[in-house]
Amino acid sequence: FRPHSNERVKGYYIERFNDKNGKWNKIADLTPRLSAEYIDKGLTDGKVYRYRIIAYTFDGLKSKPSKVLSIKTLEKPKVITNIQATTNLP
Repeated sequence: FRPHSNERVKGYYIERFNDKNGKWNKIADLTPRLSAEYIDKGLTDGKVYRYRIIAYTFDGLKSKPSKVLSIKTLEKPKVITNIQATTNLP
């Protein structure tokens, strides 16, 4: 995402929606303001995740949440079976 243009912004809260309890959970606190990248790890294959970002200022003010971003992780590739290789060709 793009860094906020307001220099009063200290950082960002990254939130992910929890399908089990129906609530938004803070998963990261990014500072300083120009740190506008987050990589979520340990995700389940083939699942849809929803994220939003909240900017906050040095004096504790919070922005409204961003638009929700939905992402689907890829399925694992199928396992290759019955594969054969030659032993006499390069």
